[in-house]
Amino acid sequence: MDYQQLRGVLSTFKGATFASLDTVTQPKPGITKTVTGTSVVLFSNVMSSGYESMVRRRLAKAGIPSDFTVGDLPWGSRIDNLPLIENHGQIYLQTVVLRSGEAVFTATSGRVVDPEVYGIRERPRSIAALPKGQQIHVSTYRLDHITRIALLGLNEDLTL
Repeated sequence: MDYQQLRGVLSTFKGATFASLDTVTQPKPGITKTVTGTSVVLFSNVMSSGYESMVRRRLAKAGIPSDFTVGDLPWGSRIDNLPLIENHGQIYLQTVVLRSGEAVFTATSGRVVDPEVYGIRERPRSIAALPKGQQIHVSTYRLDHITRIALLGLNEDLTL
């Protein structure tokens, strides 16, 4: 699936939708990370920012007063009101991660390896003011690293 096809599918959703992603990245030379089944939420920002609303609800639930608003991106440009970002000719999908998928790290030889041996650690981004368990983990995926996306409401998975 190409960018235009994904953009077309994403433009049909208003508000938020659930999705599942499979991705392949190379966190270090010679090491490939394959992740299957990451559960995410995708937000369109047609009427208002769904992400902003989510943060405000969780801050209120935690009893933390806030006038949180989503600011401009520190990098890249949002594409229309979609969860897509363009940066230096690359397109990224912005998500809120609900549940991390199953990760497997392999060496060039095809042997499964322990990521900690290679100094590879996960660094999820989240809203620091929220208490543990209520944090919102934002992650962006370069489109050419997504190998499959299944969107709620579609009859079939989309393969990129």
